[in-house]
Amino acid sequence: MTAEVKVIVIGDTNVGKTCLLLTYTTNSFPDSYVPTVFDNYTAPISVEGKAIQMNLWDTSGSDDLDEMRPLSYTDTDCFMICFSVAEEESFERIKTKWVPEIREHCQNDDPRIILVGTKCDIRDSQKLIDTLKKQGKDLVKKESIEIMANEIGAKGFAECSAANQNGLNEVFEMAAKVALGMEDETGDKKDKKDKKDKKDKEKRKHNGSIFKKIFGK
Repeated sequence: MTAEVKVIVIGDTNVGKTCLLLTYTTNSFPDSYVPTVFDNYTAPISVEGKAIQMNLWDTSGSDDLDEMRPLSYTDTDCFMICFSVAEEESFERIKTKWVPEIREHCQNDDPRIILVGTKCDIRDSQKLIDTLKKQGKDLVKKESIEIMANEIGAKGFAECSAANQNGLNEVFEMAAKVALGMEDETGDKKDKKDKKDKKDKEKRKHNGSIFKKIFGK
């Protein structure tokens, strides 16, 4: 049986949300930029042997649509907040605009959020990096992304490039897992979970010993 999930893609204008979705669903990078108000895509994906249909919602990041955009948040299984690794402002607005908007309008008290840094191919182009520096800009540091993810309680974070498709499949696989609560536990979270599992196991063993003493079984 195929599971169905709804993933909303949000973020500032011009960070590459539509290119991300079009490239993933058509396997082809779009030739021209077409501003999006709202659009929908579907994509089948298999995660750990489980068939999933992803309903992907593309939204406009325009401030003019702040009242309309949240109407699409109903029954969302995963919010994908996109930012450009070459635009620090789009990254900073995760905390000042996008997360507050989600928390205000989402029905779920604990919305499932992932952070996606787009245009990561720029990290490999010294020419583009130099151009940004001349403009007084810098790339978003990878450590900053991890810190932000922890601060807002994101279920995951990643970078990708629609231009060369680097990391693209991994981003949507992560979104599918998070939407279904199948995300991988890593780092400190995994350590804490392992310790809790061990503690629970010891507690069950202890309770079992008490049971034997009381009932002689």
